[in-house]
Amino acid sequence: MELIYNYEYDHKKSIRRLIMNKFGSLKADLSKLGRMLSDANILIAATTLIRCNKLVSGNIAHF
Repeated sequence: MELIYNYEYDHKKSIRRLIMNKFGSLKADLSKLGRMLSDANILIAATTLIRCNKLVSGNIAHF
């Protein structure tokens, strides 16, 4: 059986890993500052920082 490399799957896996690493560092930094946010908001911020660097939101308190 021939093994086929799935670049798209591997690329998505590495992007997810980068996002989750950023999530962890943001959560740790916020914890040190005493400013905890929900995991959902931290994940949105981490995804934005890794994927596109821009976020449009009406929630200026968290972002």
